[in-house]
Amino acid sequence: MLDLGANVTTTGTQTYTGAVALSGGNRTLTGSTINTRSTLAGGNNGLTITGAADIDGDYTGLSSLSVSGAADLGANVTTTGTQTYSGAVTLSGGNRTLTGTTIATRSTLAGGGNALTIAGAADIDGAYTGLSSLTVTGATDLGANVTTTGTQTYSGAVTVSAASVLSSANSNVSFGSTLSLGDDLTVSTGAGAGDIVVAGAIDGAKALSLSAGTGSITLSETVGQTRRLGAVTLNSSGATTITKAVKAASLTTNAGGTLLLNGGSVDTTGAQTYGEAITLGVDTTFKGATIHTQSTLNGGGRTLTIEGAAEIDGAYSGLSSL
Repeated sequence: MLDLGANVTTTGTQTYTGAVALSGGNRTLTGSTINTRSTLAGGNNGLTITGAADIDGDYTGLSSLSVSGAADLGANVTTTGTQTYSGAVTLSGGNRTLTGTTIATRSTLAGGGNALTIAGAADIDGAYTGLSSLTVTGATDLGANVTTTGTQTYSGAVTVSAASVLSSANSNVSFGSTLSLGDDLTVSTGAGAGDIVVAGAIDGAKALSLSAGTGSITLSETVGQTRRLGAVTLNSSGATTITKAVKAASLTTNAGGTLLLNGGSVDTTGAQTYGEAITLGVDTTFKGATIHTQSTLNGGGRTLTIEGAAEIDGAYSGLSSL
């Protein structure tokens, strides 16, 4: 084992073939590429890599990690504090787990067909591509696109800080907490049976577009109640469920699926266009410039109030009053 009790600076590469341990304080390794081919034990110290990092063995026991150049992550990294990757990140050799308070990727991340788990908060400033799946256990600051072949799971609160597109290939995209739109968000699970679930409240005066193919869309909490959303588009040929009240600039759903409204109110400053068959789970008020129902509406014994112009292209049935 190599004990690093001081900083190391080279004009070229540094290669550490055996296990490395940091001692005596925070350490800085400066060179063109820092290649650790075995494990690194941090000893509760911070590590700064000034240059590129080629990590082939697990990093553990670090208080923090900062890499200024590109990083090839061929092993897992665990810190008690932050991890900051300023250059492009590549995952290699298998699925990877990054554990820390916040994992900040300032540039792109190429998954290489591997899965990534971020055990902590994620600050995503560059596009993620080539991942089989992405799981974030903490809060997410979403400032770039994320593309996976499999699932995307965001367990903590998500804030969209720059316009972003989340894409999967017929796999679920789920938000376990609130969704705050500081910019436009598009989520697409492809043409197949990938579901989209938002478990928490959605707010922010930006556009939200959810496309689930043959899968379902479920909005479990209020939409736009603190700050009215922009244009909301919900596309699914499966089942769409809106559980609570909605406020937005406009609301559009596509043809081919079903829509269950349990929130009692859809309030838009512009038009509401419903392409799919609607079922009311509670007494409901549509308020908007124009309410256009292009398919059937089943009232389920409920009342329907339309505040605005109505364009009715499908049969209404089962209403107690209109």
